[in-house]
Amino acid sequence: MKKAAKVAAIVVVTAVIVTAVVASAGSAGVVAGALVSTYGGSAALAGLAASVVTVGTVTTGVLIGATGASDAGEVISGHNVIRDDILGGNQENYDALKIGLYTAGAASMALGAMDRTKGAGKAKTYQTYTKTNPTTGKVYTGRTSGTGSPAENVAMRDRYHHMNSKGYGPAVLDKSSTNYAAIRGREQILIDQYGGAQRTGGISGNAYNGIRFNNPNRHYYLDEAYRLFGR
Repeated sequence: MKKAAKVAAIVVVTAVIVTAVVASAGSAGVVAGALVSTYGGSAALAGLAASVVTVGTVTTGVLIGATGASDAGEVISGHNVIRDDILGGNQENYDALKIGLYTAGAASMALGAMDRTKGAGKAKTYQTYTKTNPTTGKVYTGRTSGTGSPAENVAMRDRYHHMNSKGYGPAVLDKSSTNYAAIRGREQILIDQYGGAQRTGGISGNAYNGIRFNNPNRHYYLDEAYRLFGR
């Protein structure tokens, strides 16, 4: 009974930790990309950072789960697969591995929580983001909104994004605001910055402009974006 209880405790604790780490992957990746972009990195570099952090976080969660399974197996049989078969029975190396994994998992969760804005009535905010195709170098610009943090809103939009199947990398947060007009304008500015809409002869990843030329609010949206985010 004692063994069963100990195994159950290991499984439950590990499952909770793995779930939390993996759940933070999307937001952590978005924030990492946004940080690279903020400090002057290109859209391609920001996209790479987002990919590395997202994949790395998920991998960390999987490895934490594997060590938990090994610990549970040791309680049952006295044999720890990772420590004994992979690390040659070296307990110190095994302990160091676990510390490293848990530290990496905590860092990813902290990164994903960096820009949380929850608790203030969950006000709706608007975001612009970019997605880069590593093969062609083309950049797609989009916008989204929601009541989560900016990173969470972008990660949620990116989960089933129509450009994922076309080879584009993870969405990278660009700007966030409660000003809808400014975000509309910012989206169009980025489309133009990355080569213009394809339907108007451009080479960006966007087929269409975010704001049509005949939209009566076009100049207002652009002016708001310049006012809020600069040129």
